[in-house]
Amino acid sequence: MLRIIAMNRAWVSNYAIMHNLVRNARCPLNFSMQFINRLQSRDLVNLTKSKSIPDALRQAANRLVTKRREAGG
Repeated sequence: MLRIIAMNRAWVSNYAIMHNLVRNARCPLNFSMQFINRLQSRDLVNLTKSKSIPDALRQAANRLVTKRREAGG
């Protein structure tokens, strides 16, 4: 069911739904990896601290937070 929601553009255009898909450990990793680029910085920081998501996603979020901090300041 999560795959169907993630593939539907109308559902994913809603930030809350996209954010919850990324936070859900059962969401397919390829969709979550695409969505982290669209998350706000504060949500990315929370993802780096979350133990409920896959390690690959947590590491990607950490790299993105570092990249955004370097670019922003």
